[in-house]
Amino acid sequence: DAYSPRIFEREADIRQLDLNKPMQVTVDAEENIYICDTGNNRIVVLDRNFENVRAYDSAVGENGQQEIFASPNGIFVTDTGEIYIADTDHSRIVVTDLRFRLLRVLDAPDSTMFDEDFVYNPTALAVDAYGRIYVVAKNSTMGIICLNSDGEFQCFLGAQEVNPSLVDILWRYVLTEAQIQQTTQFLPTEYNNITIDEDGFLFVTTNKIDAVDQYNATTAKSQDSTNAPVRRLGPSGIDVLIRNGFYPPSGDVEVAYDDNNIFMPSQIIAAATTENGQYSLLDSHNNRIFTYDSEGNLLYAFSKTGTQIGTFQALISICYKGSDLLALDKDTGELTVFERTSYGDQLALATEYTKERNYTEAVAVWKDILGQNSNLELAKSYLGKSLFRSQNYEEAMEYFEAVNDVENYSLAYSILRKEQIRQYLWLILLVVIGVVVVLYFVSKKVHKINVRPYHPGDKTKLYQDICYGFHSIWHPSEGAWCLTRERRGSIRGAAVILGAAVVALWMNNQVTGYIFNSEPSEFLSNIFTNILVVLVPFLLWCGVNWAVTTLMSGEGSFRSIVIVSAYSLIPLILIHIPLSIVSNFMLASESHFYNLFAGLAIIWAAVLLVIGMMVIHDYSLGKNIFAILLVIVAMLFVVFLGLLFVNLVQRMWSFVEAIYQEVAFRI
Repeated sequence: DAYSPRIFEREADIRQLDLNKPMQVTVDAEENIYICDTGNNRIVVLDRNFENVRAYDSAVGENGQQEIFASPNGIFVTDTGEIYIADTDHSRIVVTDLRFRLLRVLDAPDSTMFDEDFVYNPTALAVDAYGRIYVVAKNSTMGIICLNSDGEFQCFLGAQEVNPSLVDILWRYVLTEAQIQQTTQFLPTEYNNITIDEDGFLFVTTNKIDAVDQYNATTAKSQDSTNAPVRRLGPSGIDVLIRNGFYPPSGDVEVAYDDNNIFMPSQIIAAATTENGQYSLLDSHNNRIFTYDSEGNLLYAFSKTGTQIGTFQALISICYKGSDLLALDKDTGELTVFERTSYGDQLALATEYTKERNYTEAVAVWKDILGQNSNLELAKSYLGKSLFRSQNYEEAMEYFEAVNDVENYSLAYSILRKEQIRQYLWLILLVVIGVVVVLYFVSKKVHKINVRPYHPGDKTKLYQDICYGFHSIWHPSEGAWCLTRERRGSIRGAAVILGAAVVALWMNNQVTGYIFNSEPSEFLSNIFTNILVVLVPFLLWCGVNWAVTTLMSGEGSFRSIVIVSAYSLIPLILIHIPLSIVSNFMLASESHFYNLFAGLAIIWAAVLLVIGMMVIHDYSLGKNIFAILLVIVAMLFVVFLGLLFVNLVQRMWSFVEAIYQEVAFRI
């Protein structure tokens, strides 16, 4: 746990403040606590020790003028000691000093930018270092209302762009004005809360996004802010929130239906910022708090719905008081204080070191965190980045691989590979020259075997059968004819080639470099499984091909189909086996070369198969392609019948087993 609820000696001081539907809690520079006790039309103030409780239901001016609060929803305290209160039902902002002496009243701003029927009801606000006031108002869909220090309207900030579909746009052209009024209006997102971070950027939240759109954006790992429940707005209103985490900051990723069968992702209604760019989001749907670092990585989440200390009925507001986190419950009126644990302290220290580029200390702290929580992938990711920047590339690659970070793994390996090339250049050159020389002599030997005088009926050895396959891949039409009609190929040669195909498949899954195969299939890890994966489809193809082509006057025998089909796999073997080995020395930026050769192998094998079938069956090209398509359809039908038969056998076996158990029980 990164945070745990604090237990007070005098629980009544903090948990029973007689609050009625409080809406916000905040602190000032001296860590005094301010609570908008909305239902009681007052502001409750506590000192930094959660004592000396005071309540103010109004602000009093020097001339005795008294401004009574009406449902204050939002409050903000500046570093200079001014308190800004969103006096919601009075449609104004009241500004006081720390003793609630009235400084000024900012009434509803006047501007032609507002709709005629707009009612100004401020609910949350923030003030920057220059005195600009940023206001969230009820039913305001134009964005954040920006006022100057005198309360004069300046602009709308951060209004989300609306992008209706082309169909919606065209449909509106044929509707009447009355019909348009009854249809869904395309309006920008309405914000529900606002806060300001240490750098002067505005964190705004919204829970007015369509539930499905928000869920889809989250699971798709969208970097866009269109359906994001939290945004960080710069001075121009542009969202600059970094979303580099595994999922964008939006609360829970796994979403279910609630008791009323309504799809409900996290409802983000508030944000709180703290040191080093970290921030927490409040999910009112599940009464949970999610904390992210400045990059958008989820650090931890805690709290839930309940009645115990540390749980909530209707979590409404959060804020930081030093390292403590204050959480306010609207229904119970209770203020809960969460204290950061030693584990939370370590996380804060590690992110601070990482942000300040103090990588030596960061490595030590991240390793200590992993000792406490080995499942924290974020620690492994940051540890890898810290080791990378400390030029410890090999160890960094281990951590990047542990969190499946292919991009950074490739980046670390690119530097390591340069060092290895400089160090072992002479050895690499010797290996390359050796491979070239071996291939040269092998190709000459194979060519000599293939061009020797041959007469139909001559007995050949296994190596001669295999060697002729290298001739057939360059001369597919002649090769298919000679493999079958002149018996230059054999079933035993086909069997060896199938065995090599099994090895190629296994190597493609187990030997291929991490960058191109970050998640090897456990299903293909066993060599016997690979045999079945190759052999079953191959025999199915050959059997169905023979059955279909026999009905279509094909001249090829089952033996011919087996030999030609097997020899067509040679390009896959020749390319994939060395490609699996070479991929261990390639980078992610070189993936186009890997994909080029992998694709070339498949196309080459497919061309050999098509030409081979056309030759042995004596088909025209059109008839041959039609026959192959029929074979594929027939294969799918056979597979369907096979699955149906297996299911039937399983049901019969279950029936027999149930009868046996019943009889055995009765006997």
